[in-house]
Amino acid sequence: MQLNLVCCSVARHCASLTDVNEAYQVGKTAVETALSGKSGVMVMLEREVGKEYFCNTAIIPLEKVANIEKKLPKEYITESGNNISPKFLDYIMPLIQGESSPPFVDGVPRFAKLKGIKAK
Repeated sequence: MQLNLVCCSVARHCASLTDVNEAYQVGKTAVETALSGKSGVMVMLEREVGKEYFCNTAIIPLEKVANIEKKLPKEYITESGNNISPKFLDYIMPLIQGESSPPFVDGVPRFAKLKGIKAK
């Protein structure tokens, strides 16, 4: 099985259902990892290569990702250098699938309110 690293960030009110589901998945893994006592690590998404889009979470040491630049592969940019290629579009399309609307109150997204309990 070949895996690719995926990293995505978006404003919540613009998030796709894929974004929301993966954010929940990463958060759950982060909490479980912290509760197990691990530190100095980051949760990452590993995208399985195949026709159907699917990601798993994994834990990676921070020294493997900190201060490292990962550029978009050249095959994802058109020859003219000013647009994305069809190959990139195929890669990115699953990430923007599904509608997800946060609850709104008076035109403003309503987010969860945490209790503010300090960790020991």
